[in-house]
Amino acid sequence: RTGSNSAKIDFIKSEILPRTAEFWSNALSVVPIEGNLKISSNELHSREFCGDHEFTPVPSSHIASGVPDTDLILYVSGTNSKRFCSRNTLTVAVACNLHHFDRPIAGSINFFV
Repeated sequence: RTGSNSAKIDFIKSEILPRTAEFWSNALSVVPIEGNLKISSNELHSREFCGDHEFTPVPSSHIASGVPDTDLILYVSGTNSKRFCSRNTLTVAVACNLHHFDRPIAGSINFFV
């Protein structure tokens, strides 16, 4: 967080993410995960990152014990990646774990702030 991107980060956190969560919560109907949603490290970049190593590392507790009452985890980061960011790119996203029904259960979105 810097002085030049603070307003962007606040806008993403207070406006974009809550609206996105509400939209997809209302739009999707999935077979619920039984028990805790555990992230498989086998599907992570370097067994640690959801997506690329420039994005969000997955907390070890999400791998070891999982997250209760959850059907999808979205890891959010704000890295100005030279590899993925161009002048016209706002964000990049990727699924990093799939349920046995082949639906994403974890993903990462990186905002270029």
